[in-house]
Amino acid sequence: MEEYFPSDRLLSLTIGSVVQITREDVNQSFSVNLVGVDNEKFIITTLPAKQQLEQGYDYDACFAEGAMFEMKTIYDGRVVAFESSVIGRYEDRLLIGSFPEMVETRRLRRDIRFPCTMACDIRLGKNEAYGAITDISNGGCQLSVKKNQEYGFIEEALNSQESLELEIFFPFSEHPAILSAKVKSSVCEIDGACKVGLAFNQEYESVRQYLESLQLDSVAPFFF
Repeated sequence: MEEYFPSDRLLSLTIGSVVQITREDVNQSFSVNLVGVDNEKFIITTLPAKQQLEQGYDYDACFAEGAMFEMKTIYDGRVVAFESSVIGRYEDRLLIGSFPEMVETRRLRRDIRFPCTMACDIRLGKNEAYGAITDISNGGCQLSVKKNQEYGFIEEALNSQESLELEIFFPFSEHPAILSAKVKSSVCEIDGACKVGLAFNQEYESVRQYLESLQLDSVAPFFF
């Protein structure tokens, strides 16, 4: 259910939060980061990388002064959505938008698991295997791993409760994230495909940012 709150509460937004910006007239959406909120005058975010722009578009075409955008971010367990217009850009780094008059919100479900497909290297000491993450939440994830000679150490980790090291490339990052997790379950099918349930040893900023971007995508149709 949608709700509304005064736009001045945007002053409390967390710097570095993921912001989804959507320009409907050219059917493009981008995930960027919040840089700052300037005294109820401006919303400042990073600009998307140039390679994210649709073919035939550049910054001047997508972010011309006065262009209208929908912006969505997550604050206090809610998705926050508002409209903003482009005031200007700083070099090829920052987008400066107008402060909104109205803010619409929708509460999120807690620790929902999102389906995904991300390649993942799995390590324990000198042992290494390769798998794919098929769903993820703040607390853990599920891996799909082929049962072969390299798989054995994962089953051993289930019994010993040693932590595995996961190396994951999240879509928004140029460098891999290194996560530590323990094996909680492992089920293998006749065809050799294994589903491995993992619990993260701590909360990770890279996971939080990835989940925020997924949640923003999933609730986008409910706004405006």
